[in-house]
Amino acid sequence: MAGLLKLFVDVESGWLMVSSRVRSPLNPSQLPPFVQSDVVPVELYLYDHNQAGGLQDQVHLITSPVYTVKVAIVTPSPTAPVTHAQVTLTADASIDSTGKYTGSLALGAAITALLAAATSISSTFTIQILNGSDIRTPVMMPCSVKAQGITTGVPDSVPGVTFPSWPEANATFVKRVGLAGESFKLVSPDGSKSGLIYWGDDNSLHAEAIT
Repeated sequence: MAGLLKLFVDVESGWLMVSSRVRSPLNPSQLPPFVQSDVVPVELYLYDHNQAGGLQDQVHLITSPVYTVKVAIVTPSPTAPVTHAQVTLTADASIDSTGKYTGSLALGAAITALLAAATSISSTFTIQILNGSDIRTPVMMPCSVKAQGITTGVPDSVPGVTFPSWPEANATFVKRVGLAGESFKLVSPDGSKSGLIYWGDDNSLHAEAIT
């Protein structure tokens, strides 16, 4: 799982803030790259301007009402926008005090399709806020999407070695004989040796060579 993506959204100015205390907009280069196949945990807070806060307390954490908040990587279009990854965040159980929304952004098959043969590509990171029929998109900013460096779920390749598929391994190395005896026949890769593993009447595990 990727590192936590912590987002502070100034809904009035329409940008991501540097921190919860600084209203300055986050530079797009400060947004970490999104890596293919990662699952990115997201923690998000909404702010508006604190008119009475002065220089030391410029923003106010929004704790009510509870909004529907979506985070996504998209290709914008006036007629046919494409969503490559999206999550609808969940409001914290104590949002009236924490103002926190959380979720996980999975960078799956649509991100792979976006990359095609590229190792890195530019896309658009967006945050959408919904309250009934009111929809607002305070954040749309450039982001970088990168190809994975390690293929998920595939063993490391060894020169000169071909890994058998699961059906091949199951058919070659393990064969059950008998329905009630719970015996297993093990066969060497070249077929020259075999043996049985079974539970005996003495309630012990036995292994016997056949050839």
